[in-house]
Amino acid sequence: MDRRFTTKELTQVHKDWIGYFPEYKSWMKKGKTLKGSYKKRVGPLLIHIWLDTTRKDDYRPHFSVHHLLQSAGRPRPDLNTELKKRWRITPKQHEEGIYLEAIEELKKTAPMPVEGPLRLSDILEAYRKNEAIYHLSEIEGPALIAGWCGKVNLANELINEFYKKYKEHYRALEEVERTEGELTPEEWGLNCRMVRKS
Repeated sequence: MDRRFTTKELTQVHKDWIGYFPEYKSWMKKGKTLKGSYKKRVGPLLIHIWLDTTRKDDYRPHFSVHHLLQSAGRPRPDLNTELKKRWRITPKQHEEGIYLEAIEELKKTAPMPVEGPLRLSDILEAYRKNEAIYHLSEIEGPALIAGWCGKVNLANELINEFYKKYKEHYRALEEVERTEGELTPEEWGLNCRMVRKS
């Protein structure tokens, strides 16, 4: 087992990572900076890079995308990237610059551009590449984002497209009927435009 990170070394790790992602800000929770947790807000999306340092003798980088238009509860990540190499970067490896390989892999394998401008087409392509839909929020995510962009007709199409994908994943799933209080795609689009204007 390698030695553990010192507090000073972990501080340097965070400086090194945030230095490669200047568009991101350190995540704040209850007024405190969460070291190793960086976010960037793009419209209704929260793009999140974080370093899991719970083991103390290494850290593991992660990437996720949350949409902030969910109707209830905390935003759950819709799109995650598990780096192919399952990085566990030790203090020695960090000193040797191995983390730069992890940064490059993250940039290449993230479901959407990690840096620079982000278009609706980039977002939808990332959702479409998601092999399986496990949660209903992954159906509403693309539709709500399109609605937020004022593309109500596209939102309708996306609901159908992603619900079909969801049903393909869960073949035994019965038709879900619209229950009282649920919004239609047109209502979602209207609500999203109202949120965007406020």
